Amino acid sequence: MVSAIPTKQSSDLEYKIGHEAIVYALERQQDRSIREIEDLTYREYLHLLCHAAYFVEVRVHPDRLAVAIQKARRRAQDDELIDDLLRHQAHGAMMEGLFGLKSSEVAQRRRELGVVSQQGRPRRLEPTEADAVWASWKRHAHLPLAERYLRVARQCRVTAQAVWQLVLEAEDILEDRGP
Repeated sequence: MVSAIPTKQSSDLEYKIGHEAIVYALERQQDRSIREIEDLTYREYLHLLCHAAYFVEVRVHPDRLAVAIQKARRRAQDDELIDDLLRHQAHGAMMEGLFGLKSSEVAQRRRELGVVSQQGRPRRLEPTEADAVWASWKRHAHLPLAERYLRVARQCRVTAQAVWQLVLEAEDILEDRGP
């Protein structure tokens, strides 16, 4: 019985992982296996890849894995924070200042989230709103900056952009006063 070329049941990713694992394993061996694999036809090599799990062993470095997991969690938290800020009408300059995002990245994320950006000038806060925002801003000084903007916007029921603008104005006033 002649077997056919592996079907799409095996994903391209599985082939890629299998190929990389074989190459990695063989680079560490100096025996006839390398020559045997090099002599395979394309069709034979595809079949070999389907069975890579039977003869390839992958080693995990626990310390590196722990660091990678921490980074992945941090990046996922940052992604969630970015999305929340965009849902609270954070504007491009704010996202660039906090996360280094370009305007095209901000626009793409807004599209993905279904968030429509405000057109025109943002509404100025009423004096009572501004006082509440500033008091909340000072109260949450212990938070990382991006989280602080989001917390104040949520708590005061204003846009993140309004908080950003108020903080910039307040910092300018405080800077003009000097020490």
